[in-house]
Amino acid sequence: RAAALFSSGEAPGPRRRRRCAAVVFAIGLAYLHGAAAEPPPRLTLDDCLRSGLARSVALANAARDRAAADAMIADMRAPLLPELRTHADYLRRDQLDSFEFGGPPVTFGRLDNYNAGIELRQLLYDGGSVAAGLRAAQSYRDRMDLAAERVREGLARDIRIGFHSLCYLEEARRVQAATIAMLDEFADDMDRKFRQGAASEFDAMSARVRAANERPLLVTVDRALAVPCAAFRKCA
Repeated sequence: RAAALFSSGEAPGPRRRRRCAAVVFAIGLAYLHGAAAEPPPRLTLDDCLRSGLARSVALANAARDRAAADAMIADMRAPLLPELRTHADYLRRDQLDSFEFGGPPVTFGRLDNYNAGIELRQLLYDGGSVAAGLRAAQSYRDRMDLAAERVREGLARDIRIGFHSLCYLEEARRVQAATIAMLDEFADDMDRKFRQGAASEFDAMSARVRAANERPLLVTVDRALAVPCAAFRKCA
């Protein structure tokens, strides 16, 4: 219909323009409603583990401590490596030095003076302080590795527990909702039989009460499901 409105050969008047705008607006609302009605993607346990480990602040802090330990080892190992140094300088004199031996003055040196050199250093012995510091830094790095692994295992355990707890609560909610639907159907059937004289009023009221008594249980399951959902979003 929108295509027919815009393909007309005559110039659109104010009323036609309002109709076209209303049609386009309705199409946009329908599109947005369809996009919002799409269910969110369901994540697997592996997806939750991957996302939780990638976004964990504690695990990022452990990785930062591990990098600091590596930098410490590099600093302690640096004195053991050969060190090559080069230097160069230039000196410009205003006048040359001179001296006399009873005759004409004798000068020596040059006005432009260049100097360059290469120096190679290697630590041979320091009493074992560098080796002791290196062992201490390596021990600290091993400690950081164990701390990071402990954080990783603890986070993975919490994500697994939360994931399976949510799966259990979702299944419990599905069962409870199916129970209520079945009891409502049974109550409607008893009402129909009561109107037809095939069941007593007591049976019809009892079926309706049984269905009503199950609804608070569904609310309880929803409330129990909301708390772990919020906690699980923080860790996964």
